[in-house]
Amino acid sequence: MIRLGVAVLALVLASTASAHRVVVMVGDSTTQGVIPSVIVPTSPPSALGKLLELQPRENPWRRAKVLNYGIFGTTTDDWLRPIAASQCAELPRHFHPLLTAACKHDLRLVDAVLASLPHVPDAVLIVLGVNDALTTNDATHTVDNLVRIAAALAPAPTFIAPPFRTTVPAQQQFVAAVRQTLLDRNLLTGPDWPPLPTADGLHLTEGGYAAAGGLWLDILLPLRDSDPRLRLGSEND
Repeated sequence: MIRLGVAVLALVLASTASAHRVVVMVGDSTTQGVIPSVIVPTSPPSALGKLLELQPRENPWRRAKVLNYGIFGTTTDDWLRPIAASQCAELPRHFHPLLTAACKHDLRLVDAVLASLPHVPDAVLIVLGVNDALTTNDATHTVDNLVRIAAALAPAPTFIAPPFRTTVPAQQQFVAAVRQTLLDRNLLTGPDWPPLPTADGLHLTEGGYAAAGGLWLDILLPLRDSDPRLRLGSEND
């Protein structure tokens, strides 16, 4: 009977652990949490994680693990092409779980998201495209890439936000065009960012990053288990 009781307890604990949700935030330096040349402790993922911890005990998102998959300097094209061998050679071991998985298995960054995790995440939050202004400068191309990125992350539910608003002249109009294209195609499923405080016109201040995490909170909390976009953590096994 004692062994049976221990076995039942183990099953209960395993079931509880698997019910913990996982949120992955995909992006560039503005998701990673960079203020010119410095990675700061307050990033959108860290802020979102702290805010979720404040939710009532019965809220299924309260104990969610929020993963920061922001990669400095990346474009939407970068996420859709195989990682270069030269990049892998330059990386220190265990630099980032995403880059480690991409280099180990010769994957695109987008494919390495699921490959780096033991289970399909419960939500993937995407903020990418501001660096595209320095390469393609084609908002339609960027939005098409965002659609491809979301498709490659299936079956994980994905939510797409435009790049954060910027006052940098070379990127300001492009970011506005990406936002408008997302709206026109009914693809904007994340926050529609208001102007947030920046440190350099592009990267947010720590308070700005905290506010971004709070706006992602508004996207997650209304989701219920019946929402077709949401996979339950208990179904990930």
